[in-house]
Amino acid sequence: MTQSKYLDSLNDWRFIFWFLFPFLYGLFYGLMIYLFLSQTEEANEMIRDVILYDFDLNIDDIVFLGATIYQKNGSNSKLNWRPICGIAIIWVMIAISSFLMIYFGWSCYNTLQKPTLKSSNFHNLQKQVYYALLTETLIPVVLLHFPVSVLFLFTFYELDIQSISRIFSATIAIFPAVDPLPTMFIIQNYRDAIIRKLKLQKCLKGDQTATAIARHHPRSFQLKRIQTGTIQMVEIKY
Repeated sequence: MTQSKYLDSLNDWRFIFWFLFPFLYGLFYGLMIYLFLSQTEEANEMIRDVILYDFDLNIDDIVFLGATIYQKNGSNSKLNWRPICGIAIIWVMIAISSFLMIYFGWSCYNTLQKPTLKSSNFHNLQKQVYYALLTETLIPVVLLHFPVSVLFLFTFYELDIQSISRIFSATIAIFPAVDPLPTMFIIQNYRDAIIRKLKLQKCLKGDQTATAIARHHPRSFQLKRIQTGTIQMVEIKY
């Protein structure tokens, strides 16, 4: 990564393309949702009673994204191609994202396997970053891609999974909180900093507790500070 020719593009006008691509990708996704999966009257009537019974809300007072896969006409039904096209586009976007993750992940793995003149510490750090990125790649697959794909699949078969859909909503909600954890605990420098911080807070808390006890019982306790690096421990003697 330190010798990549693409790093030079971050130092001139070409860096705009690095920021423009996710913006255009998000713009395309929003436009697709608006055109193919926006709220319709048919969808409103289908879930009106469910929303009123489960959430005590009037469907006319809320906004949601979604559409009906089948159009009902009496006892007959036919496919509604408008939302199907939208779902197909989402699956294509997920497939592109998955392909890029697999391709670049495999490329990084092959690069790490090649002999290098760098130090062992540098090589070890690169491996830690690789495993952290690999774990961060698997997290959205499990918490985002898989639940959404399951929801779409059951929708095509007109199966009611309302009882477990709340679990998928929870996995999507916790994704932002879980996503940075691999970097914090897999990369050794970050992990050591967190452990030192927790030990320091525990030590300071114990120091404050011991000081409070000594103030109330000055003749019963003797405080002795033991300095160890950046950590202060308190020894209590009767």
